[in-house]
Amino acid sequence: MKKRKNELTKRLFLVICGTLVLSFGTAVFIIPFDLVVGGVSGFAIALSRAVGGAVSVDLLITVFTWSLFFLGLAVLGRGFAVKTLVSTALYPVGISLFSRLAGSGVFGGFFDLTSSGYPQLALLVSALSGGLFVGTGCALTFLGGGSTGGVDIPAFIICKYFRRARSSVVIFCIDAAAVALGIFVIGDMVLAILGVISALVSAMAVDRIFLGGSQAFEARIISGNCEEIGK
Repeated sequence: MKKRKNELTKRLFLVICGTLVLSFGTAVFIIPFDLVVGGVSGFAIALSRAVGGAVSVDLLITVFTWSLFFLGLAVLGRGFAVKTLVSTALYPVGISLFSRLAGSGVFGGFFDLTSSGYPQLALLVSALSGGLFVGTGCALTFLGGGSTGGVDIPAFIICKYFRRARSSVVIFCIDAAAVALGIFVIGDMVLAILGVISALVSAMAVDRIFLGGSQAFEARIISGNCEEIGK
């Protein structure tokens, strides 16, 4: 019983840490430079720019995150919703708090990269650092047995009704749609390319931390036709 409780505490700790790292990377590095890297933040940035900033990015992220959570609860059931509940509750709060951390009047503007004396270098550093933090946050959440929710939810819903669809492919298509929307709305190819680079760095971080950088996987096949399978 105690061992199970310790394991649950460890998993919860990983999910909380992962979500905070994810929200920090998004709020400090991604959002200030309008880097559309896909996911909920990508759609929120594009929509906020489309309405001229009338609606803040953090508010849109909150609306999207909770709307998708309740959609997942209704369609995918309580089992999936429980896995995403911690991240769903913590992610928008983290975005709001860390966005204020990136203000010019906080810690002497230490986290305000948009006011850097090296604007072009700051943009590149933000793309790389943002991808690293986002990927690390996602990986820690996965290690804790949780899910970051977001665009994963519509992807899993699609796969539920279209059995031949692969979740990874559907998620990629949704992220690609967010990037395409960002290119159309923002109209800056440099930001678009840096957004793609940031997404790649994020994927590499997930691979290294969550999968351990494995280059191969072992599959054990139990069969009476060992020689035929070996050939």
